[in-house]
Amino acid sequence: MEVRASLQKVSGSSDSVATENSEEFVLVPQHADDTSTKDDGKPRLKIASNGDEQLEKAMAEILRDSEKGQSSLLVDCQGSSEISDYSFGDVPAGQTNKPSLQLVLDPSNTEISKPRLSSPSELPEEDSVLFNKLTYLGFMKVSSPRSEVEALRAMATMRASSQYPFAVTLYVPNVPEGSVRIIDQSSNGEIASFPIYKVLFCARGHDGTTESNCFAFTESSHGSEDFQIHVFSCEIKEAVSRILYSFCTAFKRSSRQVSDVKDSIIPTPDSDVFTFSVSLEVKEDDGKGNFSPVPKDRDKFYFKIKQGVEKKVVITVQQLSNKELAIER
Repeated sequence: MEVRASLQKVSGSSDSVATENSEEFVLVPQHADDTSTKDDGKPRLKIASNGDEQLEKAMAEILRDSEKGQSSLLVDCQGSSEISDYSFGDVPAGQTNKPSLQLVLDPSNTEISKPRLSSPSELPEEDSVLFNKLTYLGFMKVSSPRSEVEALRAMATMRASSQYPFAVTLYVPNVPEGSVRIIDQSSNGEIASFPIYKVLFCARGHDGTTESNCFAFTESSHGSEDFQIHVFSCEIKEAVSRILYSFCTAFKRSSRQVSDVKDSIIPTPDSDVFTFSVSLEVKEDDGKGNFSPVPKDRDKFYFKIKQGVEKKVVITVQQLSNKELAIER
C-alpha cells in the first residue's frame, strides 16, 4: 500500500522512479483507446527488463501454491471425516484399501472408573421420605409382633432404660421395593435396613403418657420366628402422625405389589403350592324371610350394617390351582 501511494504521488512529474537497489520502475498511464483492461483509470506498474512479467509469474505461483494448500487441507479434513464415519459402521467394498482408524490405550496410563454397585436397600433420597429430629431409643425382641399392648410396653421400657439415645434419620420408602433405613446422623452410618414388606406393625404412645411422642414398629428381617421392635422418640410430637401416615402409605403400595406378583405366579400341578380365593360376605334379614347382602364401601373397606337385624356371615373358599383337594368335613 505504501509503495503504490508513493508511486501515485510522483506519477505527474516523472515517468520513472529509481529505488535504492537501482531498479527502474516506469508508470504507464492508461490510454483512452485501451480496452484490454477494465481498471478504474489508475496508472499501472511496469517494471523494466520484463520485471512485470516475472512478478506476474511469481504471484501466479504463489496463488497456485496457496490454492493447493487449501485444497489439500480440505481433502485431509474430508478424509478424516470419512474414516470416522466408517469406523462406526461397515466399510464399503470399494473402500477396503483405506487405512483403518485404531485407538490404542496404554493400560499404565488409562484409568477406568468402575460403576458403583448399589444394593437394593440403598435407594436415592428422592425415592424415600426422610424424617429428622428423631432419637433412636434402641430395639428389643418381642413374641407378639402385632400386639399393641406389647408395643406400648416396649416403648415404656426402652424410654426408661435407654442409656445412650442418639439422633437418627429415618427413611420410609415411596416405592414398593424400597427399604426402611435408620441412619446415624453423627457418623452417617447405617444402623439397620430392611425391606418395607418385612415391617409387620406400627404403634404410637398414648396421649397423656411419657411415651406420647414415641412410636415403634416391629419387623421380621431376621427370620419368621425372630421379631424385633424398634423404638423412637420425636422432638416434635406432631411428627409422629406424619411418620405413621408414611408407613401406612408404604404398606399399601407394598401389599398391592405383592398381590400383583401372586396373581402372576401360576403353580404347576405337581408343586406343593395351592392357591385359594377367599371372599367374605355379610347378609341381613330383609323382613321377607330372605337374607340380602349388605352394602359395602370399596374405598374404605367396611360393611354398612343395621342394628337389631339378624345377620349371616358367608365365607367362600375356592381353589384356583394345583390338584383338587377333597374336603371331608
